[in-house]
Amino acid sequence: MRWHVRARKDKDGRVKKRADGSTIWQARWRPADDPSGRAREEQNFKTKREAERWIARRDSDVLRGAYAPARKGEQLFATVADELRGVWDAKELEPKTRAGYKAILSRWLVGEADPVHPDRPCRFRSARVAGVTTAAV
Repeated sequence: MRWHVRARKDKDGRVKKRADGSTIWQARWRPADDPSGRAREEQNFKTKREAERWIARRDSDVLRGAYAPARKGEQLFATVADELRGVWDAKELEPKTRAGYKAILSRWLVGEADPVHPDRPCRFRSARVAGVTTAAV
């Protein structure tokens, strides 16, 4: 099973309750392409419906191509950029396309010097992936 929602239980098997007496609902989800379960995510919610919506958003993110495992956010952007270069080589892109992608990465994102401010390194060279936001770009 790729996901499930259940009432959270303590070590004795009793359903956990909040101070106000409501049940704690736990949602667990993992991407379909990770059978090992290492990319599993879990979160607690006040209602079962909230937990199910969270799971639906995760599935939607995967379908849109917007999902990235939380552990990827801790990696340096430059490391992920190197992985991208390998993916581009494996996909057998046209040489001109591959060269264009690599030029963008090296000039604007992870190169030695920022093209606008040559005295500074590129903006995302030492940034963590989680720190790269739309506003920052």
